[in-house]
Amino acid sequence: MRLPTCWNCTKTFRWRQCIGKYDRLVCDLCGEENFLSSKGQWRMFFPYVPIFLLPVSWRPFFDDPFYYSIIFIVVFVILNHFFIQPFLLHYRKEKEYLIDGFS
Repeated sequence: MRLPTCWNCTKTFRWRQCIGKYDRLVCDLCGEENFLSSKGQWRMFFPYVPIFLLPVSWRPFFDDPFYYSIIFIVVFVILNHFFIQPFLLHYRKEKEYLIDGFS
């Protein structure tokens, strides 16, 4: 897994730059704006799908309080935000949308 790169100069962004604002990054080297691509948006969304389905699916098998599921989801979201998501980002020159037709 690699950190995202600038579309213009192919400079690799730092991890610290990637954990903040996702939709747009300005390259330190060339000064160009990098917009999150639709590929990057899908990659950011994908890890959250199983995490919300997992606590629902294990509820019939384990007799645990509901707040265990909430704690599990919160811990996963925090860990995902800092350690997984920066490596899933992908940037382009122009702004892209997940569904065509939105402006």
